[in-house]
Amino acid sequence: MEFVFLMALILISFRIASATAALAEDIGKRYWTWLVLGVFLPLVAIGILFCLPRKRKKQATELRAVENDEIFDHLFIAKHPKQRA
Repeated sequence: MEFVFLMALILISFRIASATAALAEDIGKRYWTWLVLGVFLPLVAIGILFCLPRKRKKQATELRAVENDEIFDHLFIAKHPKQRA
């Protein structure tokens, strides 16, 4: 009976730790560091994560079709927009 209780306690602990790590990864922190912190200090780690600021994710640039003259202008004409005629 004690073994079953101990296994349930360990599984719940790892579930809370993985939720802590997922939350940390979502705000831009390292997954494995916060997984370890979530194992040893689960409620403290979650409390700290809610107080930390989010890191900004890099925005993906939008791809678009480019005309040949745009490529030519970019490669061979002035780089700065004010220098263009």
